[in-house]
Amino acid sequence: AAMSNGFIPRRKPTISIDPKRMGSFDRIGAVPSSRGGGGVGRLRDLILSSSSSSSWGYHFSHHDGKGSRSVALLAAALVVTVLVCFGMFGAIGGGNAEARHVVVFDAGSTGNRVHVFEFEPTGDGPRLVQEVFHAAKPGLKERADDPRAAAALLDPLVATALATVPARARKRTPLTLRATAGLRLLPEGPAAADAIMDAVRSKLVRTGFDVDPSRGVSILSGDDEGLYGWVAVNYLLGRVGGPGGGRSQNQNQNTVALADLGGGSAQLSYAVDADVASTAPAGYVRTVPGTRGAARLSAYVHSFNGYGLVAARHRMLADVGNPGGEPSGGDGGDGDGSLKVTAGKPGSSTRTPHACVHAGHAGHSCDRDCYGLDDPTMSYSVTALTTGASFEGCVKSATDVIGPSEKGCEHARGCSFGGAWRAPYATGVTEFYAMSYVAERAVQCGAADRPPDDATPTTTTPRKLATAGTKVCETRVDQLGAKYPSVDEEHRPWLCADVAYVYALLTRGFGVGEDETVTLVDKIAYRGKAVEAAWALGDAIAVMDGGAHGGD
Repeated sequence: AAMSNGFIPRRKPTISIDPKRMGSFDRIGAVPSSRGGGGVGRLRDLILSSSSSSSWGYHFSHHDGKGSRSVALLAAALVVTVLVCFGMFGAIGGGNAEARHVVVFDAGSTGNRVHVFEFEPTGDGPRLVQEVFHAAKPGLKERADDPRAAAALLDPLVATALATVPARARKRTPLTLRATAGLRLLPEGPAAADAIMDAVRSKLVRTGFDVDPSRGVSILSGDDEGLYGWVAVNYLLGRVGGPGGGRSQNQNQNTVALADLGGGSAQLSYAVDADVASTAPAGYVRTVPGTRGAARLSAYVHSFNGYGLVAARHRMLADVGNPGGEPSGGDGGDGDGSLKVTAGKPGSSTRTPHACVHAGHAGHSCDRDCYGLDDPTMSYSVTALTTGASFEGCVKSATDVIGPSEKGCEHARGCSFGGAWRAPYATGVTEFYAMSYVAERAVQCGAADRPPDDATPTTTTPRKLATAGTKVCETRVDQLGAKYPSVDEEHRPWLCADVAYVYALLTRGFGVGEDETVTLVDKIAYRGKAVEAAWALGDAIAVMDGGAHGGD
């Protein structure tokens, strides 16, 4: 849900636009697009955009009067004449090459979205001109029993793409579709997901766009999502892949590290030096799309599956990271949050006090099939301590979930958590960015100032998170709404656990120092407009770089 300042967490897409008005939207500020589908409309858009090389957003007011329309058309004809005479009728922004489009479908768990990106080729890489965006519900998983009906859900989004990209350009316009967690975790199983994807491929290859049925229509892995998100953020910051980005061998120094926290997984991505890339274990380092030759970049990318915020809640309350009985977030009754909660089997009615449960709350329980728990028969039932929630005790529980670095390590050197290998940052990488649930919870709990607008980032530190988290956990459950009104009602009882986990993940998991600045982003200012830093943009850049899957 959107907060009062317009900060919208990307991981939880809530589509509140009236479906009747969802024809075609410019993603830049979600302004209804003036592209009505006709050639005159597209020509008018091009003229208005071409008139200013410093601004790539536009607004066109259509008047009903015939006189106004005639004047507008006459003015358009005059401008076209001038542009043609002076050889200026080309790519928006003053370039000589024709603009290119890339269509990216995001088939998510709650709905489907299409992004139609328009890029202007330049000597330094593609420059984003505009993005047309359209979203619709429900997601493909809601039609799991009927693959053709699932594919039909894409029809209005396909119509948006067809209305946006000129007919003459469609054959050379790449189109990709990436399904995310909704199909990765489909309860009906992999066979049902494959059937849906086959139906989707059959539909998209008939659209007239350039579609690679195998590589261009796929279920997006967590690692790809992490890589494309990192590319999107650094591209919009002007650090990689386009005009304004570093194009020398030292451009690693300009990029930022990125943590992205979703409901089921967390991703960490950052640039690494060439010597690290050449000796890295398989599966951890990727070539960055949009970089090549002497300026080629390599990035560490890893998706920590099962370590997303929602999955972590259940793991913390069940103490799955603490099988040996060490100190944890549970409590045996003495109020210090120092003893272990024992996860049980279905049918257990005993509720154990836990440091992550707010005072006044009846508690949390799960009988079986708890999201994030590997054992489907595992259950838990917890209630509040007599003294209420404890941030310190809850952080202990979160730290147990993340676990010691050495536990189950896949490689002898450079171990992170969850058994994953961890690479050192590239020389000069000093900035750490975070998005999605990290940004959302930090702003909501008061650990970061609310940004004044969509395009302005805000910052926090782990120490500020700890200070704010202590106050959060001291708050009774019936007072959370008044003190933290921007938190959705369904998530309020989990707020102590959420903030404690974000703090533990940043410090224990990702190695962020207590006073190290973490820049929080959702949208980034690019050529004067707020652009969503979504993986879809990174996928589009990867496609333009010559591959449906981007860097290997």
